[in-house]
Amino acid sequence: MKIRLQEILNGQILTRDTLKKQYKLIGLAALLLVVYIYAGYYAQTQFGRMTQMQKELKEAEYELQTLQSELTEITKQSALADELKKRDSKVKESTQSPKRIR
Repeated sequence: MKIRLQEILNGQILTRDTLKKQYKLIGLAALLLVVYIYAGYYAQTQFGRMTQMQKELKEAEYELQTLQSELTEITKQSALADELKKRDSKVKESTQSPKRIR
């Protein structure tokens, strides 16, 4: 049962009885290796997508904060009153305090 380098190089080792009995195991090992490599590649791809989506989410959150602050600024009572004055609107700012209706 001595294995020589010449048998490995010319492929005769694949015809030995001990190796013939192990073809299914070798095939299973090769299949598992392919699945392992694919799973690693898939995980790396998903991680890259997740990182990109987190970056986009952070940018969207910053944009939301900017828009909210702009909206708050332009809807202040003083800003609305100034805009009404600029447009010479007939609507005037109320000088009376608001009253609760029951």
